[in-house]
Amino acid sequence: MMIQYVRKGKSRIPFGTMTAEKLTSVDGVDYISLGWSICNKADTFFKSVGKEKALSRARGHHLFDCDGGLVTMEIPPSFAKKFERFAQRASAYFQTKKFQNEYAFTTTEVITKVEKLNV
Repeated sequence: MMIQYVRKGKSRIPFGTMTAEKLTSVDGVDYISLGWSICNKADTFFKSVGKEKALSRARGHHLFDCDGGLVTMEIPPSFAKKFERFAQRASAYFQTKKFQNEYAFTTTEVITKVEKLNV
């Protein structure tokens, strides 16, 4: 498993988490499952909570807010480039080009960029 904490500029204060896991399907095909989480500006960041939420997204579990509404799966544009670079690193590290969850990306454009770089 890979975990990267996203930090704010030079202050190095973490505000987000990205995770990657290499999994094997029932037919024996290896793939990468990616997840992410970002702390609300009004909250305090905890690595354990960030990791838990990112892994939950990576594994396809849905996250719900306090009112029972489904939490959005879109990555904010400011986070997308960092996530794209992380996905490239994960592909090289795990030595596979297959990704499980395209929904984890802001747009299909990001996953297409990652796939093109890995071909």
